[in-house]
Amino acid sequence: FKLSSRLRSHNRTLSFGWQRLRHASSSGSGGEGERTALYDFHARKSGKIVNFGGYALPVQYADQSIIASHNYTRQVGSIFDVSHMLQTYVRGNDAAACLESISTADILGMLPGAGSLTVFTNEQGCILDDLIVNKVSDKELYVVSNAA
Repeated sequence: FKLSSRLRSHNRTLSFGWQRLRHASSSGSGGEGERTALYDFHARKSGKIVNFGGYALPVQYADQSIIASHNYTRQVGSIFDVSHMLQTYVRGNDAAACLESISTADILGMLPGAGSLTVFTNEQGCILDDLIVNKVSDKELYVVSNAA
């Protein structure tokens, strides 16, 4: 994890704790990527498996078009395999200010126990990826992001 200059200014008072969710297998086959806990389920359901950030994940299932899959999710619901996601605790006096400096969420204004879907940006403000920031307390945040 390379810290940008915006993060370095907070580095003295922050600690980062990374924990990746458990995986069913340490590697995929045929260059697909690392297998997630739900890989066998996706394979049984004839999921079209692709390498997504180093993880073997389905982008579509054989029995549904993309539109049918979208409509099913909107009308009934679907599961989303989060086994490739990274769980990070950011702790320290400047935890909220640090994460707010690299995302678009009002983390300083969030109440403890609240969470926000936001985006992680580079120094020019361009979106790098989405993430969820949960405010545990004024000095601790729980962040869920793509592991890649």
